[in-house]
Amino acid sequence: MNNFGVQEYPTIYQKRPKKNRKLKIIISIGAILLISLGILGLCLYLFLPIGSYCDKNEFKANGTNRIIDGDDAEPHSYPFIVSLHYKSNLYGNTHICGGSILNDRWVLTAGHCIESFYDVGNEKYSIIVGLDKLNEYSSSQVYIVEKVFTDFDFDNILKDDWALLKLKTRIKFDDKVQPIELSQTPSENFIDKCLVTAGWGSISKTFDPEVPNKLQETFLRVINDDSKCKINNEWEKDSTFCTKSPTRRPYTMTCSGDSGGPLFSFNKTDQKWYLEGITSYVVMKLQNSKRQCLPNYPGFFTKIYTYKRDILKTISDNS
Repeated sequence: MNNFGVQEYPTIYQKRPKKNRKLKIIISIGAILLISLGILGLCLYLFLPIGSYCDKNEFKANGTNRIIDGDDAEPHSYPFIVSLHYKSNLYGNTHICGGSILNDRWVLTAGHCIESFYDVGNEKYSIIVGLDKLNEYSSSQVYIVEKVFTDFDFDNILKDDWALLKLKTRIKFDDKVQPIELSQTPSENFIDKCLVTAGWGSISKTFDPEVPNKLQETFLRVINDDSKCKINNEWEKDSTFCTKSPTRRPYTMTCSGDSGGPLFSFNKTDQKWYLEGITSYVVMKLQNSKRQCLPNYPGFFTKIYTYKRDILKTISDNS
């Protein structure tokens, strides 16, 4: 699946003119994008797509125990989260990424999650709403992706990692399916603060992936430390959150399958969730073609506040 269709499918994929690019990258087959880190054999892994204690009492979230070393989320506690599925001839409908509902026609995910724009035209991408367990849903929860709008460039994978999915039909809202508000807080206000993330990505600490059936949640602390956040001397600080696992759970982090999912805050004043980031990439180790998420390295999330104007304009211009 290496058909990006930038010129061939302009009604499906719209993109701004390219900017100057500084980072040279190696792109592997499929939706896995890697940056070599030399003899350590580490890599940045996008397809999915972290210190101090994060107190769960800061949030309305509830949970029991295991994202890696996270918690089982309470059923339907995050009604804005969706599962992005891809339909292949070999595996059928498969979860590939997360996403967040913005309104009844638009979902926000990571740009790297949509690898083939040709397949968007062929209705191979869909979202599933109102999910708690990946294997328990009905046809009424499935919505086909009609178009994709993104600034993401596979020639510079560390920035602009967001994509808007326009759905073919309108989402029907109920108590289990609701949109989330976009960030209203400048990103720098979250430094050394805790945010929540959730997804159905791998929960394995080994080289063998283990995909959970139940939605996982965890808490991550935003850090602003070049010595920890720069990978190969690169970190798009203006557009990307750098996050770290809280010390009480040194291994909690996002992993493969979590990409595109939300990083979010809870406002106690208005009792609302706000979307602050999109799961983008983590550091992984390669061994015999297998990949292991490394918790001693930070995890990175696209900043919503940075791109909020572009997101809203895209929706307005194409609704």
